[in-house]
Amino acid sequence: MITLASLALASGKILVKPEIDMPEEVIAEIRANRKVAAIKLLRQQQGVDLKTAKERVDAYITQNPPDPSLQPPAAETGVGRIVLLIIGVSVIFGIYRYFS
Repeated sequence: MITLASLALASGKILVKPEIDMPEEVIAEIRANRKVAAIKLLRQQQGVDLKTAKERVDAYITQNPPDPSLQPPAAETGVGRIVLLIIGVSVIFGIYRYFS
């Protein structure tokens, strides 16, 4: 459901920005980065088809982009740990060869 919410005056014209009316449970799923679950929940609660639910969720995400500071940090790939392991093994092997 689209409601007219915010009016803005820009270059002499009134621009109307539609605001998507979204249930709180769906918003919580979107904020938790669970888009598929949000679409399913919206379909259950409002009885809309898949395409309409996806369009509404996408429109909400476009109008309300997530705050980057709330995003979880990127997963560590472990490359640094592998490099440290190789260096450590090389040092131990060098010490072993030196004293043998």
